[in-house]
Amino acid sequence: MKAHVKGVHLKIKTVICTEDGCTRKFTSKQHMQSHVSAVHHGVKNIVCTEEGCSQRFSIPQNMATHIKAVHRGIQDMMCTEDGCTQKFFRKEHMQKHVNTIHLKTKDVACEHKGCLQLFSDAGNMRKHVKFVHLKVKDVPCTQEGCAQMFSGGGNMRHHVKAVH
Repeated sequence: MKAHVKGVHLKIKTVICTEDGCTRKFTSKQHMQSHVSAVHHGVKNIVCTEEGCSQRFSIPQNMATHIKAVHRGIQDMMCTEDGCTQKFFRKEHMQKHVNTIHLKTKDVACEHKGCLQLFSDAGNMRKHVKFVHLKVKDVPCTQEGCAQMFSGGGNMRHHVKAVH
């Protein structure tokens, strides 16, 4: 019962991923093992049960969410902020929306040494590291015959408007 309250209600994450370089924390050893299997080892044994769909998943909950969102089009998570009518497929997407749009929370620090930039979520921070610090250019120009590569779709669109 204590473990249930700690993990489910208080969301206290004390179990650290066992993979080198990964700092993710989990509420239980089982959740950490599922993470390692899916994220670090790429194991996705569960196939979507909808006809004609071959999407694979690491856990049944992800398949259920996929079916609800992709095949049924159900958005049943409403924004919790007064006056906002935004709907979402997943609770995590709604929480991200509240944090970034309504609360304007920026509590994820850049992992690159010496950079003090803060972000609303880890995804935005990873994009920042990829394009700003690692200078990855993996977006090709959409115009035929142009070999230019860019560090994001916005940069490529700016190029197309300015040059082509």
